[in-house]
Amino acid sequence: MSTSKTQKKKKVIFISETDKSRMDAGDSSFFEGYTDIVNSISKLLSLIKSRKVKSVTILNLKDLGREVYKVLDAVKYYKVEWEDLYYQGLMLESKVQEAYFYTIESTKYIIGCHQTPNSRLRQLPDGYIRVYNDDGEVSIGIDEERSLIIKYIFEAHDSGMKTCHIIAELNSQGYKSSRGKILTHGTINSVLKRRSLYEGNIEREGFFFPALL
Repeated sequence: MSTSKTQKKKKVIFISETDKSRMDAGDSSFFEGYTDIVNSISKLLSLIKSRKVKSVTILNLKDLGREVYKVLDAVKYYKVEWEDLYYQGLMLESKVQEAYFYTIESTKYIIGCHQTPNSRLRQLPDGYIRVYNDDGEVSIGIDEERSLIIKYIFEAHDSGMKTCHIIAELNSQGYKSSRGKILTHGTINSVLKRRSLYEGNIEREGFFFPALL
């Protein structure tokens, strides 16, 4: 019977070359316990996608620039732990980290940054999700839970039910919009306007959307 050793996962720290040189000249013991010291964002992403990383420390989030979106999304998707996060030498406490991540999620659509490591789409229509293969490449799939709401909206609308009654029915069952808010006329109308998308295989920015209805 063959046996195999469980490979210990890596603890990675991302630090700029300038900061590393300065810290090496001072107290290099700061890096003890880390398996990889990385100063390249592409190398950091490559390590994360290898699924061999347990935790990541970022010495200065500012050094990631606009690539911060790719790194945060990759960490989330590959279920990597945050060891520590710093911003210009200050460690971010857990509540500050949560506020930072919330800000990132809230602004990425506004400034046009990627939501996923490979996706060019800023926001998917309600009812769709991003699906990743083992290489982290993305395609579009159907969100089974949200798709039930989309289907109900079209079935109810096509049967002649008024929008206000559709809203009342869904709200009474506790359903929310894709952003977690109470359903409104605007929510329902935005869904109905996408009938052609939901009914057939549509290509958008290089991605194919499977039929949902």
